[in-house]
Amino acid sequence: MLAKVFSEPTLLNQPPPDNWTLLEKALYLENFYQPEKSRDLYVAMIENDPTDPAAHYGLYRNARSLNDQETARMSLLRAIELDPVYGLEFIRLAEESAEGGHLETSAAFLERATQIFPDNLGLKIRLAETWLAIDRKALARELIAELQTAEWSPIYAPEIPSHLADLAERAQTVKRR
Repeated sequence: MLAKVFSEPTLLNQPPPDNWTLLEKALYLENFYQPEKSRDLYVAMIENDPTDPAAHYGLYRNARSLNDQETARMSLLRAIELDPVYGLEFIRLAEESAEGGHLETSAAFLERATQIFPDNLGLKIRLAETWLAIDRKALARELIAELQTAEWSPIYAPEIPSHLADLAERAQTVKRR
């Protein structure tokens, strides 16, 4: 919608789209701990415009707050399908999982994030580090080898080649029991 407003500035003279008004109300209700009521507004937004990724993402956040994991999962996947930028949520979920000690889950979220953002080498480094932490050394070795072939800026990322060399060494070592 914003792209449309930028391409047609006369739209600014009109009332906001219905979904913007519904979003405003949904966010207001969430601030006052009324997620059940805000859920109805997100559903109405999706009914108004099933191609609105913000509506699906809002329903995802709402469903998570209500511990409705299946709705949350489906809504997030639909938001990402409509606008891949919502895949950034996988990074947040990976961090949340890692902080909770769930490294397998964190790795799964990082894998999904790297599929959506394949050019983000920082994500790939985090994935390799996570794979090493959960002893998936073969996967880590393959990804580290790929990363070592990338060109790293001696100005902006001078430490990366040595960090990758350290990771590669860790990926080769065998755990002693």
